[in-house]
Amino acid sequence: MSQPFFHLLRPGQIPDASPSGAAFLANIDGSCCKTMADLYSSLALKLSFPEYFGNNLDALYDVLLDLSWIEQDRVIIFIDHFEKLLSESPETLPEFLCVLRDACVSREEPSQWPAKHLEICIRPLDSASCTLNALDIPYDLLPESGSAPAGNNGL
Repeated sequence: MSQPFFHLLRPGQIPDASPSGAAFLANIDGSCCKTMADLYSSLALKLSFPEYFGNNLDALYDVLLDLSWIEQDRVIIFIDHFEKLLSESPETLPEFLCVLRDACVSREEPSQWPAKHLEICIRPLDSASCTLNALDIPYDLLPESGSAPAGNNGL
């Protein structure tokens, strides 16, 4: 993996999907996704998952590998209010983040699926950095306009 797929954002910062329409941006509000059922519903809605999506981590991994129904070649999952994400079932957060990481890595390998780049943007960075460090998931700080990424987590 040449660069991190996870990007942490400062307060008020948003992912860059420009030029307009160049990336598919799915906004996930952690304050509305306190359980896995809430999270699956939000992901399915925001990413327009097919009806066959099975509402479990294996099914999530499978649909994130496909993404053929999304026209753009770059897909960004933006998780805001990370500190509230899965707050009613915190034991599931590590598994969810590892599925996202594994899907991002697998999408970069040659496969039968359409070539798309999957990125995960998370705000706020303080609560996310501790969790990602504990899981040994590489990340960087999303640069402010005109600056280079600030690597972290051993990068």
